[in-house]
Amino acid sequence: MKLSEKDFEDFTEMLLKNTAELCPPEEQEIVKKITSFRQVLIEESDRGCALMAVAFIDELLIDLLKAYFIENVALIE
Repeated sequence: MKLSEKDFEDFTEMLLKNTAELCPPEEQEIVKKITSFRQVLIEESDRGCALMAVAFIDELLIDLLKAYFIENVALIE
């Protein structure tokens, strides 16, 4: 099923407003990040989408590695 641009905008707006009710607490932050990121992609060209997606994945990977590997605050800085 493909949503029209208007339907997609309505869906993402509803999701952002109702994340607390729709998602478990531990997933709310990432759902908001992904939804906000997806809204930004609507305006981008294909190349812009690819570059933005790589940057987004890069940030998620950094957060994941910090959470998993680094326990020393001095190493983070």
